[in-house]
Amino acid sequence: MPEDPHARRVRLHQLAALQRNTPFIVLGSLLVAAAQTGVLAGVVPHAWLGVWLALLALHSALRLLLWRHAARRQDWPTQAESLLRRHTAISLSSGLLWAGGALVFLPHGRIEHHLLVIFMLAGMVSSSLHSQTIHLPAFMAFFVPCAIGAVSGSLWLGGSLYQAVALSVFAYSLLTIRFARTLNGKLVESLRARFEIAMLAERLREQKEAAEQANLAKSRFLAAASHDLRQPVHTLSLLVGTLRQETLPTPARPIVEHIGEAVRTLGTLFSSLLDISRLDAGVVEVRPHAVALRPLLRRLAEEARPLAQAKGLDLRLHAPELTVRTDPVLLERIVRNLLSNAVRYTERGRVVLGGRRRGAHIEVQVIDTGLGMSEEEQRRCFQEFVQLQAPSAERQGIGLGLAIVQRLARLLDHPIQMRSRPGHGTAIGVVLPMTAPDPRPEPAEAPPVPPPAPGTAGRRVLVLDDDPSILAALGLLLARWGWQPVLAGTLDALRAAATRDPDLPALIISDLGLEHGAGGLEAIEALREEFNTDLPALLITGNTAPERLREARAAGHQLLHKPVDPDLLKATIARLAGPGTP
Repeated sequence: MPEDPHARRVRLHQLAALQRNTPFIVLGSLLVAAAQTGVLAGVVPHAWLGVWLALLALHSALRLLLWRHAARRQDWPTQAESLLRRHTAISLSSGLLWAGGALVFLPHGRIEHHLLVIFMLAGMVSSSLHSQTIHLPAFMAFFVPCAIGAVSGSLWLGGSLYQAVALSVFAYSLLTIRFARTLNGKLVESLRARFEIAMLAERLREQKEAAEQANLAKSRFLAAASHDLRQPVHTLSLLVGTLRQETLPTPARPIVEHIGEAVRTLGTLFSSLLDISRLDAGVVEVRPHAVALRPLLRRLAEEARPLAQAKGLDLRLHAPELTVRTDPVLLERIVRNLLSNAVRYTERGRVVLGGRRRGAHIEVQVIDTGLGMSEEEQRRCFQEFVQLQAPSAERQGIGLGLAIVQRLARLLDHPIQMRSRPGHGTAIGVVLPMTAPDPRPEPAEAPPVPPPAPGTAGRRVLVLDDDPSILAALGLLLARWGWQPVLAGTLDALRAAATRDPDLPALIISDLGLEHGAGGLEAIEALREEFNTDLPALLITGNTAPERLREARAAGHQLLHKPVDPDLLKATIARLAGPGTP
């Protein structure tokens, strides 16, 4: 039969219970002995009472001495069995003392004295039932001598009355033994159940911690791998953009379009997974301050306008001249996600981006005339991996967009409001606290750099990226658009190549997070100094760290996130380079 896995813990608990009860057992025993001695002092020879009381006092002192010694021991886990046997032996000696006293005292006095001795013995047994039943051997060691003493003493006195008393004590003893066994079984079983529950709870806690650690490790890995995962997708996007500029056989055109759509979808998937992983990993830092709302909303509307126009949607902007307190980088992600969803899932009508004042707050809203949502769909739409409106064949994501919005809103402490009716569209917004303009606010949008005067800039575009595949793909695409790309993997190489031609470059395109040498921001400043003019600059990054994005915004440069859609890249370059671009 396999050993009970909780037996050791049960023994330790039994030992601890006996240790706790020992002082009370000794105190009760001395009080009952003193009371009994006082009553019997007139009928029992004093010598007998004195000897019995002295033996009981000596026994109590020895019991307390052993109790104190056991309490100071540090080896309970290994010596529990031995200490329990000691308690059993002490209980046996105590039972023998009380039984011996009864046999000595019963022959003296009248019937009331006899009944007093028997009832006090029964009282000691009852108290032991409560104080020692946790360890059945200790209880039985005390109880059996007492029961034998009471029964045999009653029979010794003779007569029908004492025989009835002996019979009653015997019956009481049998019931007490049965009750003690049942109570002990229940106590031990409850201990085992408690320890089993505690063990299961500990295993559950360990498994939960392991799962949380694994999830956190996954999130941290994805967050750290954000840049590396975006790089090849960005390269694919640029190459597909180049293919679309080529004169292709008719059968090949839809294939290229499908590849382009797949790359865009893959980019969206990566962005969503990486964003939510960073949020789950707790590596997104919030830096709220005063932010001018209108420039931020205007920039987001301009980003979404090409797709809205391609779908025939009327994209309207109602941006109030108000200042809010928020983290502009994180707010931008929220609104961009809401606006992107509205444009994607609205087939006809309009999409409105604006702000509505609500007391000391403003609600930045995105309103569309799309399909709308039922109350049940509104409850589900913020869950991970839930896509409600798009048929499975048309889905372009994995349903993380609104889950990211909700996490970011919680991080910023900005409540989300949603109103929607099936067939009438949806209004969803985020509520921001208004604040007074900061005398020196961090700009929500850097002022645009004016392009060089017409006729002073050439068709050259300086491109800096330390990834050779991206550099080659971007060079091919720019060439197909009519630009003259100057490509380099380091600032020194780009400066050397750029200064060979006296014509002023039209634009600088740089990766933000260069691994070697100067970073993207430093490279742009160095090239501007080289040409002694504020050349328009475009930063492209796969880094989602908010602090890096804030640096780019504060420096006044246009920023695009990898993987970049070729159409968006072309429109951005045209806007930055100004009139006369290819």
